[in-house]
Amino acid sequence: MKKKIYAVKSGRKTGIFNEWQKCLEQIHKYPNEKFQGFEYCSELEEEPENVPGSLRYAIKEAKEFLGDLVYLGESADCLKDVSWVEDGFLPFGNEPEAERPEVFSDKSEEDEEDIEDVDEEPDEWLIDNDNTFDALESWEIEYWKIAEDMKKCIMRIKYGRSATEKKIAASNLKRHLERCLDDMNLNDLTAIYKDLREDNAIGYKLSAMSQFVTRLSNRYPKP
Repeated sequence: MKKKIYAVKSGRKTGIFNEWQKCLEQIHKYPNEKFQGFEYCSELEEEPENVPGSLRYAIKEAKEFLGDLVYLGESADCLKDVSWVEDGFLPFGNEPEAERPEVFSDKSEEDEEDIEDVDEEPDEWLIDNDNTFDALESWEIEYWKIAEDMKKCIMRIKYGRSATEKKIAASNLKRHLERCLDDMNLNDLTAIYKDLREDNAIGYKLSAMSQFVTRLSNRYPKP
């Protein structure tokens, strides 16, 4: 049976989708949209990428169409990426490696000591969206803003100019994580980290927190 995947190079979300409807949501009335479909055979779905007609072969072709866009998923094998398994979507974009939530992956013990809890008031950049949950009802929360603010916190923790700046960012990131746990709309995503508490400034296992931020950003991209 012939099936298709769809690569969106210019749209609301960019990446590879497993259904036309998901692709259509990204390109409908989007200015200068760019997309293309790639066919494969369902009976060859598990075959390697060097087999024409296989799903992996179609993904390889889709990657070539996406050109300079970078794969932002979490698994080296795209078909095992949680975003594909659960959402039928492989994220691709221009986000440089340094700005991805995985900035914690090479954190040393000394780095973790730099972001212990702190009582100082946050800088202005950290409180712009700090009341996002408080000001909106659950159904109208703009989750992409939360994801963007969490990314900013992560960047400050990694590249902040002082220990105080890093500590404030960590405190705000922890507050975001705690508030997300109270949002029933995010239950499937917060399950990634909620049971992985650790004794650090964030309060949770860093790799799990990183995965959550990536998934939240992928599900709710900036308009």
